[in-house]
Amino acid sequence: MQAWTSEETSTLIEHWKAHTQRELHDKFLPNKTPVQICQKKMQIGLKGRRVWTEKERELLLEHGADYSQSKMVEKFLPNKTPRQVTDMRKYFGIKRRQHRAAGIVPYFAEEGETKFLLIKGSFGWEFPKGHIEEGESRLETAKRETEEETGLVIKEFHPTFKLLSKYFVTINYKTRKKLRSPIPKTVAYFLGKAPTKDVKLSFEHSDHGWFTSSEAMEKLSKNRREVLRAAICKLN
Repeated sequence: MQAWTSEETSTLIEHWKAHTQRELHDKFLPNKTPVQICQKKMQIGLKGRRVWTEKERELLLEHGADYSQSKMVEKFLPNKTPRQVTDMRKYFGIKRRQHRAAGIVPYFAEEGETKFLLIKGSFGWEFPKGHIEEGESRLETAKRETEEETGLVIKEFHPTFKLLSKYFVTINYKTRKKLRSPIPKTVAYFLGKAPTKDVKLSFEHSDHGWFTSSEAMEKLSKNRREVLRAAICKLN
């Protein structure tokens, strides 16, 4: 192994607590590999986790569920790396808040024409969907929410269609106020054949309709259009 100069050793001692081996290599010790840096730390007795102050721990506990690792570093913990934030979140058992939901793209074939059911809520036209309750599978949630919102009991599903739509929620659904930080949301969609076109709309929605693919495309937002496109491909 290439010998360490006194200057390199001093640099390591000065910065090792605040940086990973990779960061030490990239920022201060380009002539040393991360493995060599690790070996040198062990040789001169630089052991233990990088120290977190009480204030840093409080900031992590307060905001760790609302922000990504990189955002935590940017906003609250400039002396920590994203990797350190990840490790400490695991230590405290902090999980990022997220919305998990499931729904169905209902379709009905009639006289050689396929139509899709859309329902209109406070955020525009959409497919039936809802929050996954504890202990439920995605499909169980999708079936339950569709029945609650439309009255349709769908039992026939396309065997190979399941699409995960991922985006960020920026508004509190209950208060309609903007969130201080966007929350990731994942919706699992299934493609289901409706047994009838008779819909009993829930009080949460103001309108519904069975639309051709082109009609539905005009009403849906970008994320939902992607779901519909995938469904159309499967049916064709």
